Amino acid sequence: MSFIITLLRVVVSLFLTAIFLFAGGNKLTDQLNPEMHKQLSEKFKEFIQLWQFPITADQFRLLVGGSEVVFAILLLIPGTIGKLSQFGLFVIMVGAVITHILQGDFKPFFPAFLGFLALLLLLLHPAKKTNAKKTN
Repeated sequence: MSFIITLLRVVVSLFLTAIFLFAGGNKLTDQLNPEMHKQLSEKFKEFIQLWQFPITADQFRLLVGGSEVVFAILLLIPGTIGKLSQFGLFVIMVGAVITHILQGDFKPFFPAFLGFLALLLLLLHPAKKTNAKKTN
């Protein structure tokens, strides 16, 4: 059973890494998917009006996208760094879910909520530490 749980954690981590690299990358550049980048740029204008942060919509988009990319890469590192990246992505997803609910924008809500649940799964079920015995 332990092997299955470990395998599931690895698969979920790799899936989340790919998703957040793609999502964050599209927020940073139009080179991956120009149409999605354009849509995201427009959505972040709405997000910044909703939250009234003291930054521009482009700065907010770049901050979120850059954070997603960095945390996605760090997600692959086991231990404390991986846990911190899980928590960072979890916080981003909480913000995304709340933002979509407040806007009544439920089309992107479902993927954001699935990401939220997957990160919650990783956070609530940490990898088991193995005690390696030394043999002389």
